[in-house]
Amino acid sequence: MHAAVVRHPLHGHTEPVTSVALSADGAVAVSGSDDGTVRVWDTRTATLTHTLIGHSGGVNAVAISADGTQVLSGSTDRSVRWWDGVSGTCLKTLRGHDAGITSVALAPVAARALSGASDASVKLWDLGTGNEVATISGHSDAVRAVTLSADARRAATASSDRTIKLWQLDRSDHTLASDVHQGAVVALVFSPDGSLCASGGIDGAVKIRDVDSGTVVRSIEAHTAPIRALAFTPDGSCVISAGIEDKHWLWTIETGERTWIPVSHWAPILDYGLSETARYLVTCGRDAAIHLWDVPSGASVARYATRRLFDHLITPAAKRATAPQDETALDEYLAGEDIYDVAIVRVDRAGQRAVLSALRRDVASAGADGRRVRGDDAACLLVMDIAAQGVRSVTVSQADFITAFDCDAAGARLLWAASDHTLTLWDLDRDKRVVHCRGHTGKVNAVAIIDSGRYAVSCSVDRTLRMWNLANGEVEASLTADAGLRSLAVAADGRTFAVGDVSGRVHFVRPEPG
Repeated sequence: MHAAVVRHPLHGHTEPVTSVALSADGAVAVSGSDDGTVRVWDTRTATLTHTLIGHSGGVNAVAISADGTQVLSGSTDRSVRWWDGVSGTCLKTLRGHDAGITSVALAPVAARALSGASDASVKLWDLGTGNEVATISGHSDAVRAVTLSADARRAATASSDRTIKLWQLDRSDHTLASDVHQGAVVALVFSPDGSLCASGGIDGAVKIRDVDSGTVVRSIEAHTAPIRALAFTPDGSCVISAGIEDKHWLWTIETGERTWIPVSHWAPILDYGLSETARYLVTCGRDAAIHLWDVPSGASVARYATRRLFDHLITPAAKRATAPQDETALDEYLAGEDIYDVAIVRVDRAGQRAVLSALRRDVASAGADGRRVRGDDAACLLVMDIAAQGVRSVTVSQADFITAFDCDAAGARLLWAASDHTLTLWDLDRDKRVVHCRGHTGKVNAVAIIDSGRYAVSCSVDRTLRMWNLANGEVEASLTADAGLRSLAVAADGRTFAVGDVSGRVHFVRPEPG
C-alpha cells in the first residue's frame, strides 16, 4: 500500500476549511471556509486565482462546474451564491432558505442548482433568473448532501435522519403540497363522527382533511405561532384552535370564517388541553394555578392552586400550623415546602378528566453552611375529576420524566410514556403497575388507550407507530414512517389513527393486531 503524496499544499484561509470541489480535469479547485470566503485555485501552479467575498457567515458547501468556470457556494448566512469562476464576480445571490445552507450542487448541463439546509429543506433554483423553482419536503433532519443529474431532472439527497431520498424533479408533485404543514404536525383531532381530521402545525396552520380520501377540505392560516391544541365542536361543523400566543379561535369549516373565543389568562400559559368535543379548556400558567374554562362562553369555571392540588404530597412547613387558614394562605407555598410545576395538561375526549404531569422542584434541605441544597426531583402524575373535583396521583421517579400519557374511559387506568422510551400502564385504584412496554428507541411523543383498554398505540421520534397488547406488554403491530412521529389521534371507532410527523405530513392508519 502506498500513501498519497501532498504535492501542492494550498494556504490562504484563516479559519477551518469546510468543503472543497474539483473541476472535471482537476485543473481548478474551489474551497469554502468558516472565514466566510470561497477561494479558487489553479492546481497546476498551486496558486490562488480568486478570493470570492460576499457571504456574511461561514461557507459550508461549494460546488464547481465541470469546466471550472462556474462556482456555487452555500453559507450559514442562509444564502446560496453563484459565481463566475473566471472573473471572480458574483452572478446571483439566491435567497429563500430559513436556515443555514449545508450542501449545494450544480447541474452539469441545465442552468439549475440544488441546495440543502439544516432545517431539512431542499430548494431547486433557476440560475438564469435567480428564482426558486421548488421547495422539496421530505426529510426530518438536516440535509447533509445533495446532487443533481446533468439535465436537472433527477436529484438525490442525504440527511441526518438516516435516509437517502431520490427525487424526480420534472414531476409537479415534488413541491411542498397544500396538504403538508411547513414543519412538524403538533396537534391532531378527529371529528365526533370520525369523517374529518384536523391537524395543527408549528407553522400555525390548521388543515381539515376528509379521512376516507385524505384530501384537505379546508386550509386555514390560523395563527402566527405554533398550534397548541385543537378540538371539534360536538356537531363537527367547527374546529377550535389554540396557539402558543394564547389566542383561541372558532372556525366554521364550510366557510373558513372565524370567531374569537374570549379566554383570557393574566399569567403566561405553559400548556393546556382541550376536550375533543370542545367543551372544556384546562390551562396551567406561571401563576402556579390550574384554570378550567367553559369554551363556548370563555367563562372561568374553576381555579385550582397547585399548592392545594398537591397538598397530599407536600410536607407542610412548620410555619403553616400558625399561618392564617384563609384562601390565599392555603393556595401559597411557604418557605421550605416542595413546589410542583405542572408541565403538561391533557383533557379526555368527554371532558370528564384532566391529567396533569408535574415536576417537583427546589426539594432542598439546609446544609452545614445554612445554604439550601437541591435534592432529587420527582415527577408526579395527577388525575383530576373535573365534575367532582377529586384528585388521584401517582409518583414516579424523575429518572423517568413523563413525555406523554392517556387515561382510560373509566378513569381507572393511566398509561404513560417515560423518558427512557418505555410505556407503563398503572392501576389507579390499586396504585400499582399493570404492565410495562419496551421497544421504542426514541422519545415517545403520544400514547392512547384503545379497544376498551385491551390495546394501546404510541408514536415516537424513532419513526415508528406501535400497537401494544396491554395484557402482556408485547407489540402487536407496528409501522415505520419516513420521519419522526410527533402527534397522534384516535377516531371514535377506535380503529382509525391519524399520525403527524415532523416533516409536516399526516398519515391515516388502520393497524391489524397479530
